[in-house]
Amino acid sequence: MNSRLLVWPVSTLIVVGVLCVTFVFSRTPVGAEPPSPRKTEHSAILKLQTEEARLLEKYGSDHPAVQSIRKQIQAIQSLLGDSPSRPLALNAAEVLGMDKEELRRTVSLLINEVQDLRARVRRLEQARKPRIILAQSRSTEPKTEDSEVETDVVQALIEATRDSDVRVKVTAFRALQPLPKSDALLGTFRSGLKDENSLIRQISLTVLVARQGGPEDALSLLIPALSDQALVAIARGKLLEIGEPAVPPLLGAMETEAARIVVIQLLGDMKLKERRGAVLRALVSAMSDDDKAVRLAATRSIGKLARVATTRSQPDERYLRYAQGQINQYDANVDGILTEEEWSKMRRDPSRADRNADGKITADEFAKWLQSR
Repeated sequence: MNSRLLVWPVSTLIVVGVLCVTFVFSRTPVGAEPPSPRKTEHSAILKLQTEEARLLEKYGSDHPAVQSIRKQIQAIQSLLGDSPSRPLALNAAEVLGMDKEELRRTVSLLINEVQDLRARVRRLEQARKPRIILAQSRSTEPKTEDSEVETDVVQALIEATRDSDVRVKVTAFRALQPLPKSDALLGTFRSGLKDENSLIRQISLTVLVARQGGPEDALSLLIPALSDQALVAIARGKLLEIGEPAVPPLLGAMETEAARIVVIQLLGDMKLKERRGAVLRALVSAMSDDDKAVRLAATRSIGKLARVATTRSQPDERYLRYAQGQINQYDANVDGILTEEEWSKMRRDPSRADRNADGKITADEFAKWLQSR
């Protein structure tokens, strides 16, 4: 709705209010005609609307009493042929037929409606800014009636993320989750990271990480998330997927008191190659920390990394048995190893298994080479 269309109801209400004040004392009750049925019904509507305004202020729009009064107003308006959504309108004859109490209620109701219309104008003006952002983000798409409806739906969902009811907010965030990327949506999910509700923060983090350009962009979200108990599980899983590129910022995060133990535990679970030495040095340093919980976490992580290194240095038992069988088959002098002359008779060349280049291949070297292929 265009906010300018609301100007004529405001002007009409102000004029009627002036008429009410002008004719209140000029009315002569003696010899007045009996009230018409239409005037009586309008009077009933005024009383119901006054009561509705009082209940709205006290209970809100969802209260059963408010709903009941609204149904009564709609029933009377349908008999009069008035539209329920149309603002209150009275002519001069109806104003002259009112007593002082009715007139006071009428003026009060008119003032409330003017204030309500002004509030609606302000809300519409504020709503224009996000709609402009959405329109700019989709400027390359052909504008059709369906796309305009879709934009309105997205805007309604974004506004619902600020609802006072937590269930409405969570539902709105879930509905926005699969929608195409836009600046307005990303801004909404960034705000969701600061929400009090843990589920909203989890949804927001998942969406933002999935829509980042690369691991470096995701790290700026995942490292701070380690300090949030509700987000630790999601952040850990994503950081383990990223792997070694996450090590430098994680080592920097070890200086943060809130996430220190979590980072130490995470480093112990990572599969490291190039940065293994840097991680071990940081963990050894943490073993001398004043906090015993930090020392314990560092000791356990070092133990995990040591076990992984030991496991990698030993070939799998199945490969070792196969390698031993191959050596037994081609080991002419039965010394338990293969020389270059002996392995040259094999169907495939195992020379790369001779890692130390001594011209001999042991069962252990052969098994590791087979396992690494």
